[in-house]
Amino acid sequence: MAPVRSSFSSERCWCFSRIRPVKRQWRCLLSTRGTTRLALPTPQPLPPESVRFDRIRRVFNVPANRSGVRFAITIVAVDLLVLALFGESSASILAALAVCIHLYFLDFDGDFGERFIGHAVATFVGAAAVALGVICASPLWLAVVVTILVSSAFAYLRLLRGYVSRSAVGLQGAFFFPLMISAHFDDLSSLLCGWSIGSGLSIIAALVVVPHRRSGQVRVLLASWLRAAGDLSRTVGAGEDPTPTVTALKASRDELLDHVTGSFSQPGAVGRRQRALAGMVSGARWSIPVAERLTTKQVTDASKLAETTALAFQAAADLVESGSLPSDLPDLPTARRNDLDLLSDQSPEFLASHYPIRVLSIGAMNQLYQAALSRRMNAPTPDIGHFDAMRPSRILRQNFRWKSLWLRNALRTGFGAAACVLIVRVVGLDHGLWVVLAALAVTQVTLSGATGAQAMLKMAAGATGGVLIAGSLAMLHLPYPVFLCALPVAAFLAKRVAGSNMTLAQLSYTQFALINFAVVTWPPNKGLEGARFQDILLGAAVAAGFSLLVFPSGVMSLLHRLRADSLESARRYLTASIYRVTEPSAGAIALREELLEDLGAYENALDAAFMHSTIRSPELMLLEEASATAHDLLLGGDACAELATIAHTESGFEPVARELSEWWGEFMASTSET
Repeated sequence: MAPVRSSFSSERCWCFSRIRPVKRQWRCLLSTRGTTRLALPTPQPLPPESVRFDRIRRVFNVPANRSGVRFAITIVAVDLLVLALFGESSASILAALAVCIHLYFLDFDGDFGERFIGHAVATFVGAAAVALGVICASPLWLAVVVTILVSSAFAYLRLLRGYVSRSAVGLQGAFFFPLMISAHFDDLSSLLCGWSIGSGLSIIAALVVVPHRRSGQVRVLLASWLRAAGDLSRTVGAGEDPTPTVTALKASRDELLDHVTGSFSQPGAVGRRQRALAGMVSGARWSIPVAERLTTKQVTDASKLAETTALAFQAAADLVESGSLPSDLPDLPTARRNDLDLLSDQSPEFLASHYPIRVLSIGAMNQLYQAALSRRMNAPTPDIGHFDAMRPSRILRQNFRWKSLWLRNALRTGFGAAACVLIVRVVGLDHGLWVVLAALAVTQVTLSGATGAQAMLKMAAGATGGVLIAGSLAMLHLPYPVFLCALPVAAFLAKRVAGSNMTLAQLSYTQFALINFAVVTWPPNKGLEGARFQDILLGAAVAAGFSLLVFPSGVMSLLHRLRADSLESARRYLTASIYRVTEPSAGAIALREELLEDLGAYENALDAAFMHSTIRSPELMLLEEASATAHDLLLGGDACAELATIAHTESGFEPVARELSEWWGEFMASTSET
């Protein structure tokens, strides 16, 4: 045994030899004033090469910078290639325009498959638009009539949001280019070849040249909000003060809505997954008024519904963020029924204090269902407060009426573009495409005559700056290599500031377009800069004039009327549902359908009126609050309908159903000033 003891003794001495210096170090950390301070190790500076590499990596991780680099590389490569193939021709200009459409207008945050499908579809649609533009280029009356139809259709499709909305703006250029140069049928093959080359290289660039790294920021922010809602449920279930968690829930909600408002990647209405994400974003907005009515749970409240609701919110958060679906989903309908059994002998005060938890559980089940749809998975269909998001065909049909802002804007866009075509062709302006593009730029971001005039002035200011910058290069008679070197810089800057204010965006894009045009059609024509400025100003003025004709008093009066209609329909439906507890009636079903129609019209108009907003202004938040109130009243009507059904089948629950329905009556009264 001696060798064993000797070995243990040596190991013990080795350990203590390491421990004693550590003890001496801790004694040195005690200050003379009796406080203990932890001496953290001094961080070692990184080598200069690592610092520079880290800075470069951070710069390239910015999506706008990656988009700018991709656009700059591709436009130079395409220009040189088509010049070698076609020389100075319309096909070369159209190829460069294809790059601008794909990588300037249609650039979006998606995975490999989404980007490939999106750009491929845009390529085929653009090719059809080029062919249609060639066929309808003459006679003039046909060009004007087809312009009204095509431009109105593209503008109307913007109400589907998402990638379709972006495509509806950019792809119009493929139609107007052959139309404005009065292309002949013999030019069709070369134009299609130029479009195919520009689009094909743009697709390759979108997939492999510093491609987007899908951030999934909407999903991340949704998951954050769902976890905050779960924390609120746990807080209420534990009998703690919910005020701090309600504040955190509001902060998560605001961060989500701010991102969606200022982003060009809003969830669209075409795909089922995108519709589900849009429904979840809307659900985050609706539940706040109910959460604010939560109070500390009473001591006698033994319900487990709050804990089950928290589990549902957590499951929805994991599902929407990472796609992980738990094997055992919370059974909220059963939990609510068990909770209702426990409420049968409680006081009215207890019912009023407890009921918001039941409402929160309804929202949790709806969010869990939508989260599953967003991942192409299955979850139980909500039993209360559920309505499927409208399919694209129904959205288009619902807005095909005069009081729809989307239809009015589509007609304004179509007739404004047709007027530009007529003016350009009659007067004989060169490069008339800029007139139409300027008009489209105004109609795509404004609705009223006043804002149209403001947009015209901003575009004129930006165009002036762009003309001066690009014109200075031409006036100095600089050689071709200077323009070729300036092109990628101008392209990067144009894409980098594309989401900024209109003046700066117009300035950067104008100077890029002039430099790019000079590269493709060398040498630059004298006086082209002044003509380009006149074209932009003419197109913007035409669009501002049509804005004044279609929306003489702006859009807010119509928007407030639709807002009042939706709130009135919501109150009628909830009132009828409350009376169903004591007086059975089938009229509430028709009122619910009427409410869905009015609410859909109001929300679509709200999207149209603020379609280019980058911040949630106080005016927008006030209008969104009305939409949230109407949805809460819709939820209340569905909840009262369920209570009425239970009360009619089991008479013992009628007092509970009556008390809970009165809670919704008080809630409706508290929203009278909305």
